[in-house]
Amino acid sequence: MKKITFQWSFLILLLFCLQPVFGQLDTTPPVIMCPMDAAISCDADSSPAGTGTATATDDMDPAPVITFSDAVAAGTGNDSVITRTWTATDASMNSSTCDQIITITDTTAPVITCPADITIECDESTAPANTGSATAVDNCDMMPVIAFTDVVVPVSGNDSVIFRTWTATDANGNSSMCDQIITVTDTTAPVITCPADISIECNTDSSPATTGSATAVDNCDATPTISFTDALMPGTGNDSVIVRTWTAADDNGNSSTCNQTITISDTMAPAITCPADITIECDESTAPANTGSATAVDNCDMMPVIAFTDVVVPVSGNDSVIFRTWTATDANGNSSMCDQIITVTDTTAPVITCPADITIECNTDSSPATTGSATAVDNCDATPTISFTDAFMPGTGNDAVIIRTWTAADDNGNSSTCNQTITISDTTAPVITCPADVTIECNTDDTPATTGSATAVDNCDMAPVITFSDAVAAGTGNNSVITRTWTATDANMNASMCVQTITVTDTTAPVIT
Repeated sequence: MKKITFQWSFLILLLFCLQPVFGQLDTTPPVIMCPMDAAISCDADSSPAGTGTATATDDMDPAPVITFSDAVAAGTGNDSVITRTWTATDASMNSSTCDQIITITDTTAPVITCPADITIECDESTAPANTGSATAVDNCDMMPVIAFTDVVVPVSGNDSVIFRTWTATDANGNSSMCDQIITVTDTTAPVITCPADISIECNTDSSPATTGSATAVDNCDATPTISFTDALMPGTGNDSVIVRTWTAADDNGNSSTCNQTITISDTMAPAITCPADITIECDESTAPANTGSATAVDNCDMMPVIAFTDVVVPVSGNDSVIFRTWTATDANGNSSMCDQIITVTDTTAPVITCPADITIECNTDSSPATTGSATAVDNCDATPTISFTDAFMPGTGNDAVIIRTWTAADDNGNSSTCNQTITISDTTAPVITCPADVTIECNTDDTPATTGSATAVDNCDMAPVITFSDAVAAGTGNNSVITRTWTATDANMNASMCVQTITVTDTTAPVIT
């Protein structure tokens, strides 16, 4: 505007100065005709060569001077409106103006070029700095805005495909797109680190909680899957070696392995517990089933072998002491011992059985050969000693009672007794023998001194008592018969009888004088 004002001021001054020279004053401005309004692209030439030039005619000046000035009104983006004011000025500095409207628009999208499709590892950056950036040129913008959007399509594991759509946009919002395919793959196995080789006791937990776990890092998986398999190589007894193969695998099945050697040994003897010392009777079994068995626990063997040896020390009689040494041995030959003392005693008396009580005649043998002997069994002695003592209690006559006390004793002096009652009685009558029958004259003495006496023997009495009684049967004249009954009686009043007949006759005639 300052330039235009200056031009007009200069023309007015010039005309004022030249007026005396030219004489008549020219005050009529030229007739100006503007070119048509124009609409052009932002990359088109906006100079009059492209948009047209004004023309002018003047009644005095055959070639008025035509000039223009632009007023630019910025629009959105690359859009704008140029108001071009054309001015025609004659030699007298008379001028006229007209306006031409030039509308500048941007409707052309940038030309975009995508980076090449690419395959990358899953741990590589998917940023354009690594995978490439699109480029774009625009007819108006020096630097159209380039952006992208991704559509990620998972494939498997850590594999995926990124469909990246690039967009170039100019200031007017005109845009163009192109696609780039980024293939993401995982072909790298995890890096695995095994725990250190280790030696453990056979009862120690061989799981990774005790022996250690492998660790692994992966280029893509935050936590690769770690697993293991064991190969067991048995050794002697409870010894063995586990070769543990650790495997680290990522989600794509890429894996790496390492080996850990776990040496298992058994150096600990079983812990043995002896049964309590015990005292048993000599007839009891000394086998562990009766006296108790040692028990043992081992760090590895479920059932260590338990054995024992005995040293027997006799004491007296059936008494003795057994020193029993127990030994527990595991499969590796580790062993431990303990001692048990078994005291064997005989405190049990023999069991005696008396012969049955018996009643015998006074003339019967009362020795055990006749009346029976006691028997005895002992828990330890095969033949306990048997003896007896008698207590004699006289009774009436030849009767008596013998209390026979039997005693059975074993080698340890344990004894038991029982009593047998032997009843002695006299139930047998004497055996009597009568004198022979006799015939005597009536004047003969008929006493036993003449006619004879009975005799008797008894099983017990040395001299049984002999008595007699007569029964006289009168006959004819001086004749008669005496029936004499003899009786023999022992001390127990057992009696027997016999009869003697004495015939009294008179065969002698009187002596006559």
